[in-house]
Amino acid sequence: MRMRPISEDAVEGSNIAYKVAILYALADQPDLAFEQLHILARIPNLFLNYGGLKTNPGWDPLRKDLRFEKLLARFAPNQSLQKPPSGISRVRARKPSASSEPNKISIARLPVTGSDLFGREEDVAFLDRAWANKDVKVVTIVAWAGVGKSTLVNHWLRKMAADHYRSAELIFGWSFYRQGTSGDTSSADEFLDAALTWFGDPDPRLGTAWEKGERLAKLVAHRRTLLILDGLEPLQNPPGPREGRLREPSLQALLRELAAFNKGALLNYHADAGRRYCRPPADLGVAPQPGTTVQRCRTEGAPSAGCKRR
Repeated sequence: MRMRPISEDAVEGSNIAYKVAILYALADQPDLAFEQLHILARIPNLFLNYGGLKTNPGWDPLRKDLRFEKLLARFAPNQSLQKPPSGISRVRARKPSASSEPNKISIARLPVTGSDLFGREEDVAFLDRAWANKDVKVVTIVAWAGVGKSTLVNHWLRKMAADHYRSAELIFGWSFYRQGTSGDTSSADEFLDAALTWFGDPDPRLGTAWEKGERLAKLVAHRRTLLILDGLEPLQNPPGPREGRLREPSLQALLRELAAFNKGALLNYHADAGRRYCRPPADLGVAPQPGTTVQRCRTEGAPSAGCKRR
């Protein structure tokens, strides 16, 4: 803030103050966050506005604070959008409909597959049960390459879409394989930068890899989010003492935090890569509470189950 004060550069100074306020909010420093917000509220700027305060998940840690409610009411474009008196709120206030659509969806980076699926009713039911169970925070599917994990997940997502995604507020999917290339994979850094930007982090480049993973976990966990990660095996350790564990500190932090505090579910699926058995979710480096992680393991492909390729 001292490097570029608002008094010398109103535009860039306001931008920095806005980003610092979000970082303070995500770091559980509400007083410092409101200090920056009150400075911004007193001057004309391009960054602090009703829409951003209402929808940016970076402000979620402050939403129950009375100071945030007053700030939101101050920026509301007209009286009808401000909080009504308590006597009226009981009549007009309504809980979000269970059939409401998610606020934001990004699944374009998931693999493109065929639509035909047969003999996988138990797997689809497993995913349905996992999402319906609010105690489940991490879901893992492990199977041989080519069994049809991606087709199964895409089929389940289509079912979810037909049912308005069943209370999911945010949906973000990412594949660590680049489809259509010769086995190339995307890095954890590329994923972190894209995901932090999408979830509203003010500066995805800030912090260590572990801190970025923790920040992303907080952004994901503040809402009922479905986070889908495809193809984690390139980022796991090869056979040896730490076989199967994630190498990247950012992903370790992300999974540890979500396994403890997630309001939605992290669905990750990857190939067994020729190992003799499927590894449990704890071997990713996560130490969850009992019942918070579930796994579906296919050690062999059955001829009566799979997907029809086109």
